[in-house]
Amino acid sequence: IIVIAAGNDGSDNPDPFTSVASNPAARNLVIIAGSVGSNDVLSTFSDKAGTGATHYLAAVGERVRAPDQNNTA
Repeated sequence: IIVIAAGNDGSDNPDPFTSVASNPAARNLVIIAGSVGSNDVLSTFSDKAGTGATHYLAAVGERVRAPDQNNTA
């Protein structure tokens, strides 16, 4: 499974690159991911599902803490 970011400019449709998700060669193994905040509402910067709705999901994408290259958050 491959996950592709929907995009970060708040568009009604995901970035054009994400159209690969609907290509038959992708065999339904590509997911387009949008962002939601802690209130479960789509982030203002996240591209919406639009034309990629059949392959779209949203996950927490704001205030996510992750270690950096020095293994610190």
